[in-house]
Amino acid sequence: MPTKKLATAAFKRLIETDAPAAARFLQELDPDDSQALLSALPPQATASVAPHLHPGFLAGLLETLPPDAAGEILQRAGQGPAADAFRAMNAAARAAVVDSLPAERRKAIQELLSYPEDS
Repeated sequence: MPTKKLATAAFKRLIETDAPAAARFLQELDPDDSQALLSALPPQATASVAPHLHPGFLAGLLETLPPDAAGEILQRAGQGPAADAFRAMNAAARAAVVDSLPAERRKAIQELLSYPEDS
């Protein structure tokens, strides 16, 4: 098994067995390495570790992914972590993610975004 594939499989297993430890490991990597590792994983694996990542860190990673992949991860990550990361993303990345969502989900998010942040 090639090294990259082995490392990805090992990290996926770490997520399955200890998602908080996987998050700590991921946050200690170089940002480019973190992004490469996450982009090699299926969205459900990334979503499993997302709640354990600092929102700003997760936002930075999501901004490097294609909008549809970032949207899928946010949809699977749980409301609290997804909302925190979404708020931390830059405006252009947020707009691209919202545009990539199914119409019903996009409408719900746009409605939520119309409210003041602390309401």
